[in-house]
Amino acid sequence: MLDTWQTADCSKQDAYKGDFELALRSIKAKTLVLPSKTDLYFPPEDSEYEVEHMSQGIGKCIAFPSIWGHWAGGPGTSKEDLKWLDEKLKVFFENGKLEDTQDITSGVASLSILTAS
Repeated sequence: MLDTWQTADCSKQDAYKGDFELALRSIKAKTLVLPSKTDLYFPPEDSEYEVEHMSQGIGKCIAFPSIWGHWAGGPGTSKEDLKWLDEKLKVFFENGKLEDTQDITSGVASLSILTAS
């Protein structure tokens, strides 16, 4: 699993034989992707591409409006970040519905993937 993260390619598994889009379509759990708009490690376009290639109704990408880049929602020092994150997670985990999680994007960027089954 660590190698998958380091190579940033979930398709490098026997089941997918390098087909990245197939690996994304194979995700079964509802997935909320919350990239930070200022993350330079994982640009928002990467997250948007990944969610677009998941099966219909599986993924949702919502930009994390944080100035803290890769640390968005991180160690808990930004009350604004924590409030925003808590609101999104509360809706997602209480009802498991992606459509109820409003997209109030103001940009996108750090890759955070959370799933609810």
